[in-house]
Amino acid sequence: MISHISMGTNLFELAAVFHDVVMPTLRCHRLETDSAVVAAGQDVPEFWVQTPLDGQPASVSNGDYIGVWAEFTDQ
Repeated sequence: MISHISMGTNLFELAAVFHDVVMPTLRCHRLETDSAVVAAGQDVPEFWVQTPLDGQPASVSNGDYIGVWAEFTDQ
């Protein structure tokens, strides 16, 4: 199960504004904000826009990830 999606950006301020405009279309709103992170969702953060944590420019392999959620049972 996909938990959340994060997209890296080199234009954080512009991406944050775009995020605020687009997310209501998905019935989501901003839930968390930091100096380099904006997160939106319905009840919990599901869509993230951020600058890469390592301080390097966002690229195809730096800044994006998909978080997964798994529940283990005794089966």
